[in-house]
Amino acid sequence: MSYGSRSMGVILALFLLLPLPAALAVDDGLEPGPEQEMITETPPISEAVVVYDMYFPIQGGATYGDNFGDCRGGSGCPRTHHGIDIMQPKMTPVLAVASGYVGWIHDEQGGDCCAFELNHDDGWESWYIHLNNDTPSTDDGLGWGFAPGIEAGARVEAGQLVGWVGDSGNAEWTGPHLHFELHQPGGIVINPYHSLNAATVLNAPLGSGNPRGCDYNGDGYDDLAIGMPGEDVTDNTRVDAGAVTVIYGTASGLRTAGARTFTQRTAGVDSAPRNDEEFGYSTACGDINGDEYDDLVVGVPGEQIGTSPDGGAINLILGSPAGLVASGSNFWHQNRAGVGSKGETGDRFGESLAIGDFNADGYDDVAVGVPGEGIRGKAEAGMVTVLYGSAAGFDGTSIAFHERTPGVSGSLGAGDRFGAALAAGDFDNDGRSDLAIGIPGQDLGTYPDAGAVITLYGTPAGLDAAREWRVAQDSPGVGGGRGAGEMFGSALTSGDFDGDEHMDLAIGVPADVAGGGAAGGVNVLYGSGAGLAASGSQHFQQGSNGVLGTSVAGDLFGSSLSYGDFDGDGNHDLAIGVPNKAVSGRSGAGSAAVIYGSSLGLTAAGDDIWSQDTPGIRGVAQAGDRFGGWLSTGDFSGLGLSSLAVGVTHEDIGVKTDAGATQIIIGQVGIGLSHDGDQQWDQSHSGIPGSAEIGDIFGHIGT
Repeated sequence: MSYGSRSMGVILALFLLLPLPAALAVDDGLEPGPEQEMITETPPISEAVVVYDMYFPIQGGATYGDNFGDCRGGSGCPRTHHGIDIMQPKMTPVLAVASGYVGWIHDEQGGDCCAFELNHDDGWESWYIHLNNDTPSTDDGLGWGFAPGIEAGARVEAGQLVGWVGDSGNAEWTGPHLHFELHQPGGIVINPYHSLNAATVLNAPLGSGNPRGCDYNGDGYDDLAIGMPGEDVTDNTRVDAGAVTVIYGTASGLRTAGARTFTQRTAGVDSAPRNDEEFGYSTACGDINGDEYDDLVVGVPGEQIGTSPDGGAINLILGSPAGLVASGSNFWHQNRAGVGSKGETGDRFGESLAIGDFNADGYDDVAVGVPGEGIRGKAEAGMVTVLYGSAAGFDGTSIAFHERTPGVSGSLGAGDRFGAALAAGDFDNDGRSDLAIGIPGQDLGTYPDAGAVITLYGTPAGLDAAREWRVAQDSPGVGGGRGAGEMFGSALTSGDFDGDEHMDLAIGVPADVAGGGAAGGVNVLYGSGAGLAASGSQHFQQGSNGVLGTSVAGDLFGSSLSYGDFDGDGNHDLAIGVPNKAVSGRSGAGSAAVIYGSSLGLTAAGDDIWSQDTPGIRGVAQAGDRFGGWLSTGDFSGLGLSSLAVGVTHEDIGVKTDAGATQIIIGQVGIGLSHDGDQQWDQSHSGIPGSAEIGDIFGHIGT
């Protein structure tokens, strides 16, 4: 369905036009509601059967009847019902059926709020009545049900989140629902029932600012790929060959129906499993071939290339209506034509991955970290190789970057591990993805392994170093101050934390010593029209600037990072792994902190700390579990907001030590993460292929 040139709909039959009663009736209860007091127009009503091309106004669809024209207001039918009542629970997301501008709006907090008019670009109008007026999970009348930015005159795009179902106005006497009306150009009120029947149903808002997860089968629900680099394959004769299990999202969240495990023994997956190859150590998703289904890139950093162990490789597994399907030539490494360089022992091509459309050609591209690459005799100096997407998958062209690439600043050093962490994001909002590259082993003066990050910007020809920008904790405006062994840049993620449509960058510093003790920290740099900048940056540590918790040396706060919109406010929130945190006296049990975004950026107000000892969370914190060592997000139930996936890679499953698990903590609109409905997945769970074994390390979850 295209909204570029919307038609006015197809009129199938036209019966007659009737004038509205003097009192305009848009309510559903027994008494006149606030909308009657506010709107005094008396447009004609039409009994025409009209089908208007639009999105369904409630996320996920709903059951409704044709109650257009029903009598309202008691005996004598003093007024009639001019819309359709779509019954759904409170806080069900309400979406814009078309693009346009907000007209009149009734948005006073509390009382009989809330309703508004959407003036479509083609002259039609839709009216939304009885949006929620309560604080979520209450009936207090003190809140209101509009999404951020919904105000008179505001621009609204088709499919955008505009509010939530409620029972405001005189609908307090009925079940929660949306009263929905359609008006033709000129104000004629038509029966929307037929248009609702034909409307396109969305499982999540479009353009809401929520992050895009991994939807491999295109059903509108995000799916989760879980790496098991320690999985033994071929009847356990290939030790630590590795595997990836994919669990698919549904309206009820992640469910094991159709779950599938891939290895290099799976039909269609190129190469063959060998010992210690670690298939699934890293994963990332994107639409490489432009078919509108996400594809899965699997890092195999321990792959033997020729006679070189740990040379590294990646496999590309394509999405389809049936989910992921391995086919075609999908095995890529440094000895393959078009990739460049040469696979050597210890290169670990594929240890890190990031996906973005760096040239804005409609095909996603993949940046592959090669942190063990030797450059000019400098062992483990590191490199990043970028492979470009096409309709056929990777198009066979690539470009490599390292610290001897013209335009890349800094000095080449052994152990720099350039490319150990990667993150793609459009930091300057020019429509092309940019790439942040972590160099956690970079020496800064007399401070070994202090770490640095560089950013390369996208162009119509792809990434280049013309605007390369380097930052470290000794850069002006960046908090923390440099220190030996801090490893600034060990983890990276991008997200729009202030909602200004420029992606921002969070940088993990897991051994940050600012404030005393190598407990870890996170720096956040904000995007702008000129790209990332140090001005206005933030520095977070446990127990400082309002962040919950206490910094303890060795916690590794910032070892992993991910972003998502956990509360549905349109601003991205930041999840921070603290995998070595002692919980209830159990060393290395691990935790995850969440700092929420706002129009002013990240703020520690209302931040969370999660662990397996958090009330309501499944499992029990045990020494060495490493909860939070890997993080990811996804909209697994199509609600238009994110849930947090937490890798617990060293979870013991029964007597199977370090078998691993993955925890899902559910996001809720207006609240954020909640223990309600949390899930825990491992290979002992019914429907998950395979079985839990010692050292599988189930829980390497990627972006």
